[in-house]
Amino acid sequence: MFPTAMSQNLDAAGPGVLGERLLARLGDAHPGGPAGLKALLAEAARDESDLTVRLREKLPAETISDDELAETLDPHRYLGRSAQLIDAARARFAELRAGLSP
Repeated sequence: MFPTAMSQNLDAAGPGVLGERLLARLGDAHPGGPAGLKALLAEAARDESDLTVRLREKLPAETISDDELAETLDPHRYLGRSAQLIDAARARFAELRAGLSP
């Protein structure tokens, strides 16, 4: 686990890594539905436009506040559980390994 490297990679990748999260959270709120949101995400990735601006153009503030949108677009919040998941997997592996020892 290399948190600094992960953070650098997330920053370099941009919000494109959040497609699944955005579709789950905002797909139905987008005027074109999930398919429309998916097209918007693809366009924003192609032309490297500001995804926050593009989403704000399509999603009124009543649908999602600026703060909620910023939180949704923060990859560190979405992927922040990786350390917990790795710890749980390691603990389970240790349990299984101990059970196999003679």
